Amino acid sequence: MKNSAGEGAFAHLCGSLYPGGNHSERLIAMFTVYVDESGTHDSSEVACVGAYVASVGQWERFDRAWVDEVLEPEGIEIFRRSDLESFHGEFKVGWDSERRKRVLRKAHRVIKRNTRAGRAAILNRTDFAQTVPGPMKRLFGGEYGWLVFDCIVLFARWAERHHIAGPIDYVFEDGAGSRRQVDRLFESILNQPEIRERNKIRTWTFSPKKCMRPLQAADLFSYEAYKHVSNRIVRGPVRPIRISARDLFRPGIDLYQYSDAGTFLRELADRPTILAHLEAREQFLSGANRRGQI
Repeated sequence: MKNSAGEGAFAHLCGSLYPGGNHSERLIAMFTVYVDESGTHDSSEVACVGAYVASVGQWERFDRAWVDEVLEPEGIEIFRRSDLESFHGEFKVGWDSERRKRVLRKAHRVIKRNTRAGRAAILNRTDFAQTVPGPMKRLFGGEYGWLVFDCIVLFARWAERHHIAGPIDYVFEDGAGSRRQVDRLFESILNQPEIRERNKIRTWTFSPKKCMRPLQAADLFSYEAYKHVSNRIVRGPVRPIRISARDLFRPGIDLYQYSDAGTFLRELADRPTILAHLEAREQFLSGANRRGQI
């Protein structure tokens, strides 16, 4: 099977982001959102946003290797990690646990060879709903916006640690239910240049996972981070660390951050004036008949 859905998609993205210049060392973070196997189940205990960051040159090499070493040899169109785990979708016929292990090892090698770092932000959904005040939820658009901003901060710290001065472009999976929250978050950041500069944010865009294959790598990372926190922290440790997680995660390179009620309360305590500021802002907008901007 010739996997051509993404032919030219990444090149087109780079051309639109960096017209007329050498872009091989520019940094792009590929994001995907993972809640649970279905991606929509309201009873999921945690929500997770995960991403890899790499230079444009690395993503170009990833894209070629992903097709040549993973997708085409295995007859896969879109690598969805939850489908592989449960043998659904493209993985329903002709797949078993041994083939799954073999393909995952191959996929992980391609990812680790062609990315600089992975970051995941995970939160306890019940704690977020019960602990975070309404004005703060609305500022970030909701739990996904909160998680995306956590990831952005993690990548900014990574860039500072590695003395990377340039900005980072962010690409998200199109069609995810969280798009509205992501747009809300970035639109808020546009109005605060100091936050945008401090966190090295340049642009954000959305693309289908079928066309923008680096998003499939982010899907694998998000899935493993979600499973790890669910099995080892929220309920656990109730299970050993997954073999697939051990194979994918690079110690000291790929990191996750988990937030629960204690985390949210500490953040509120560290910023005693922010809630009052947000409440005053909402009162002003409401009084000015601009509730749509809240």
